[in-house]
Amino acid sequence: MDKTKNKTWLDILLNYFMFFIAYLVVSKGLVLILLLLGKNDHYNAGILLFGSACSILLIAGFIWCYKRLELKKYIGDSEPTYQKKWIAFIGSLLALIIVSYLLSLFVTHTGGTGLLQSSQTMSPYVLGYYFLRTVLLVPIYEEILFRGVLLGSEKWLIPKIKQQKQLQMLLLIVLVTVNSIIFSSLHNPTNVISFVLYVIFGWISSSLYLYTKDLKLSIYLHQINNLLAVLSFF
Repeated sequence: MDKTKNKTWLDILLNYFMFFIAYLVVSKGLVLILLLLGKNDHYNAGILLFGSACSILLIAGFIWCYKRLELKKYIGDSEPTYQKKWIAFIGSLLALIIVSYLLSLFVTHTGGTGLLQSSQTMSPYVLGYYFLRTVLLVPIYEEILFRGVLLGSEKWLIPKIKQQKQLQMLLLIVLVTVNSIIFSSLHNPTNVISFVLYVIFGWISSSLYLYTKDLKLSIYLHQINNLLAVLSFF
């Protein structure tokens, strides 16, 4: 039985409200912890331990809010096999690496920007938490938001045109494109190349999710992408 049928619109709206509040708390909370590490040299070890524990709890609460939305994505009549899922994952990762490399040829490298620009003189506590946040935690809440929820409008739209395959495909393309543009815009791209790269990543991650119907694979892809990006600054 579909549990969402027993919920009122008020229940659904409340769950979405809780989810987006949880997103704001997680995204801003992780940044706050990072800033605290950069300003309190004498308490960095304690802030790192306490901040890391709080970060994991925040992510757990965010996932709980996501699960309350009870969004399920089953486009198509069947789910791919385990082997096909991982083949799609590897193909997506290779495509992402190739595109990133090709686009990097048009960018003048300056040795890093923002926080990592001064990584040589930065506290190892700050770098440690930055790694935890950027590589492990950020991909979880970003993929849940962009692929799990914002792309979740398909749950309401696709069934209405189930027999119209061409229109269904067109709608999916529009949804993925809009999703990817929003994803790119919120990452504050510094130039056209970085904007395009974020859009392409959104396309690849969304396509992987729609094909495999497994959000974990999109999260893994995002984590590997961020890991490679962080390592490129050193």
